[in-house]
Amino acid sequence: MDSLIFHVEADKIDTNVIDSIKAFFGKQKIQISVKSEKTLVDNSEQDIFSKIESAQQAEHEYHFTSDQLKDLIEKSIDGQSVDENEFKRNVSHQIKQTA
Repeated sequence: MDSLIFHVEADKIDTNVIDSIKAFFGKQKIQISVKSEKTLVDNSEQDIFSKIESAQQAEHEYHFTSDQLKDLIEKSIDGQSVDENEFKRNVSHQIKQTA
């Protein structure tokens, strides 16, 4: 392990945090970065929304049964070539209008 992560309230930080860092890393050169957990959560949520939006804008989707998926996985694991194009479908993006 080459990192430490502390989840603490800023006003609760005391010299024990610094002492822990010193004890863990010794004389190694380190980088200290501090972020609000709210910022981390907001960024994480934004990443998820961005991925969902990208998926919704995709021009293709793949449709297969559970047996077909199992077969594709087994072939991939065995190093066999897999042709996913037979499962590829074009997506029509329809914008639903509400009254």
